Amino acid sequence: MSGIYELSPGGSRMRSMEGLRGLAVLLVYFVHTNALFGTYLRRAPLLRGPSEFLGTIGNSGVDLFFVLSGFLIYAALLRHRVGIGSFLRRRVERIYPTFLAVFALYLLLSWLFPANSKLSGRGFGNALFYLLENFLLLPGMLRIQPMITVAWSLSYEFFFYLAAALLIAGARPWTWKARSRVLLILGIWAGELLYSFSEPSSHVRLSMFLVGMLLYESLGSEAFRGRLHPWGEGAAVTLAAASAAFVYLLASGSRLLGFLPGRASGRDLVPGIFVYQGPYTALALGVSMFAGAAYVLGAGGRLQKVFVWTPLRYLGNMSYSFYLIHGVTLQGIGLMADAAVRRGAPGTGVFIAAVVLGFGAAWFTSTALFVFVEKPFSLQRPIRRVRPESEVVHT
Repeated sequence: MSGIYELSPGGSRMRSMEGLRGLAVLLVYFVHTNALFGTYLRRAPLLRGPSEFLGTIGNSGVDLFFVLSGFLIYAALLRHRVGIGSFLRRRVERIYPTFLAVFALYLLLSWLFPANSKLSGRGFGNALFYLLENFLLLPGMLRIQPMITVAWSLSYEFFFYLAAALLIAGARPWTWKARSRVLLILGIWAGELLYSFSEPSSHVRLSMFLVGMLLYESLGSEAFRGRLHPWGEGAAVTLAAASAAFVYLLASGSRLLGFLPGRASGRDLVPGIFVYQGPYTALALGVSMFAGAAYVLGAGGRLQKVFVWTPLRYLGNMSYSFYLIHGVTLQGIGLMADAAVRRGAPGTGVFIAAVVLGFGAAWFTSTALFVFVEKPFSLQRPIRRVRPESEVVHT
């Protein structure tokens, strides 16, 4: 089993970060189970409430991915000082093979089920242009409906790759003092949050990459790591819970938060999907994810032990494959669930079965994609060592 899901031998990887990736993709999974199967719970309020809650805060799984990506990409650029061309080439090699495999699957399904295809009604020329837009990963940063729903986030990823590479190559921040780098990151982060109050297409979720960069700088400080006391783990968990509650209340339009000015600011709209993220949500998630990830990656306490749990790490290691293919897998489970409901099966039972069977099916399809595409075509190169949790320092 370990031969399938492990990415590299020995202890050269940050094992707890793998678990964090597993949590991130699990949160995204709940978004889609609620969207597809939540309607079966009309008569089951005890389950409907938790499903809606997870379906709402599950969007923060993408934000967690952005934080971890910001951490790792910034570390690679700052420490290894690679050229922009070689860095971007490696990013393309990492992202595209798995994406293209799922893209081809969607094309096949569009041909087999034209009534459900996003190409339907576009005309030949417009359909080709739409495919080109999706091939180039433009949906997300641009207001284009993504063919693969979750692929909008890859647009954010590539924008960050390019911006970070240009910034670091131009500013050469490895020659700066750590405090100066931190002040720069904080300044850009605060500027993005403030900007999002006045601009409806602010792409404020980009600020989560900056949180990851700040996390890397912080864990590189012995003074900071020395302040990660055991009692702080409880505070970090409490902060995460409070942040989740705040995000849910804000997204649901609760009157409890009616006093906040500009609650609807900073909307990023991509046709056909929900990617809303305002400055208040970005601030709450940024602070809580920074605190939680600092303890998971740098403290060596109970939280870290939770996130090195093997099944969660395995899910995290194939999280990219899971992320891209679980949606279409759940669509197939949804067809069976709809048929069962039409035949009179109780909605609650169908919901539970769909969530459980859907996860098993998604694990299976993700494993196939991971083993036959992602691992051999994107992960076969030795991965540079990002130091274990207790050794995250600057060189």
